Amino acid sequence: MDGYKFKSFFLFSLLFIFIILYGICFCDCTAKADEQKRVYIIGGDVNFPPYEFMIDINGQKVYRGFNVDIMKAIALQTGIEIEFRPMIWADAIKALDEGKIDAIQGMKYSEERAKKYEFSDSYITNVSAVFVLKDSPVVRMTDLVGKKVAVQEGDAAFQKLQNSNLYELIMVEDQEKAFEMLFSKKVDAVVGNKLVGQYILQQKRKIDMVKLAGQEIDPQAYAIAVRKGNIELLSIFNKGLYEIKKNGIYDKIYEKWFGKPLDYPLQYYKKQAILMLYGFGLMFVIASAMFYLNYLLQKEVKRRMDIEKKLMEKIAFKDKMEALGNLVAGIAHEIRTPLTSIKTFVELLPEKYENPLFREKISYFLPREIERINSLLNSLLDYAKPQKPVRKNENLYEIIENMLILFDPIFKRKKINVVATVDPNLKVYVDRNQILQVFMNVVMNAIEALGSIKDGKLQISAIDNHEKVIVVFEDNGIGIDEDNIKKVFDPFFTTKEAGTGLGLSVSYKLLKENGGNIWIESELGRGTKVFIGLPANEEGDR
Repeated sequence: MDGYKFKSFFLFSLLFIFIILYGICFCDCTAKADEQKRVYIIGGDVNFPPYEFMIDINGQKVYRGFNVDIMKAIALQTGIEIEFRPMIWADAIKALDEGKIDAIQGMKYSEERAKKYEFSDSYITNVSAVFVLKDSPVVRMTDLVGKKVAVQEGDAAFQKLQNSNLYELIMVEDQEKAFEMLFSKKVDAVVGNKLVGQYILQQKRKIDMVKLAGQEIDPQAYAIAVRKGNIELLSIFNKGLYEIKKNGIYDKIYEKWFGKPLDYPLQYYKKQAILMLYGFGLMFVIASAMFYLNYLLQKEVKRRMDIEKKLMEKIAFKDKMEALGNLVAGIAHEIRTPLTSIKTFVELLPEKYENPLFREKISYFLPREIERINSLLNSLLDYAKPQKPVRKNENLYEIIENMLILFDPIFKRKKINVVATVDPNLKVYVDRNQILQVFMNVVMNAIEALGSIKDGKLQISAIDNHEKVIVVFEDNGIGIDEDNIKKVFDPFFTTKEAGTGLGLSVSYKLLKENGGNIWIESELGRGTKVFIGLPANEEGDR
């Protein structure tokens, strides 16, 4: 009896252990079966070749493309089950937003999209481009302002352009329809994925009818997108991407759809490295030679500038002396007139001293004649003394008045009518003596241009435009030939038999040093206008 009980207990224990083990295995298998039954719905574009598109094989629609193969490889590598749902792109985005699909297999990254979706590691870089017809005048994006542009609804290019009012956007389902509109000239351009566009054009054999305008637009990472917060699924995709890139499956898929990336043997890179070293060595030698040559050139330029400066100083002095020589005769004559009056009064003084009328006249005329001589001498000294480029706020009216006093005898002798209309309060920021010399050179040229012309006239005026004061010298002389106007500021250029050709050249130099400028308008036989721009004040010297 005891033996029978022992056998019964032993059999019962074995049965109990078997039931427990079976239950564990059954539960595990059920759990695995449940896990395997989880099918992830993957959305994609129905017509986005070569990334993803539908193709008709033996009357049956098949979903193909680079993205499709990438997702299949990830599924095999990670052991998950997936189901593709190809649809219009805008509908695919809507389906992901509403949770009807688990992921979109390929989406271009943007900061705006990153607010709504989680992105996997990038598996290709995506760029957009502008496609136009070969004969289109459009060469850059800015040329499309106001024109019709076809873009795929929901595409990254659409999202980038939709807030711009510069273009008339025409939304289409896919890029293929966009190109159909381009070929029928319903739109001026297509903006979309560059690789997709090239693939479509090659398939339709119309690649030679289209050109790219401008540069590539917004290169960004291209990746798998899931709803915000779905980190678990995202980690599965990232793991799969890592594995297929590691084991070489990714490279084979890329080669299938985009061609094999070219590479060179190791010897090639060694040779290139040696060539680069030689190149760097040659560039260093050339750079050193150029640096030394530049040093020599700078030294030579400085030497020549010093020579030019000394030459211009000599020219300015010579020009001033010639101007003084031309004026001395007239000034001497002008001084003799008041001296004669003074002499006459002095000679009559002993015999007419008691005459009240004589004393009244001598008291009136003598101071004025003396002041006239003094004014002439001061003007002459202001011009003749050594020039220094010291600029101050000077009264323009006084400079012009002093200059006209020097020329007054010549104006009277040649019967030239001079009219000066200058605001007595107008100020200029210049070196007084240098500008006086410039004015004298211009007036001397005007006098020679008037020559023996009857009713010769010289008008001097000034215009204040706040930053600059424009002084205008206008005569009705013989004028200047159009070809000669371009040369009048060249050193030693002259049309006068006895001229040196230095007056206007020196004037131009002096004006530049004073922050001014000069230009001439003239017509042969009609007269000449000389415009001299001077800084109105110290702040106006810009």
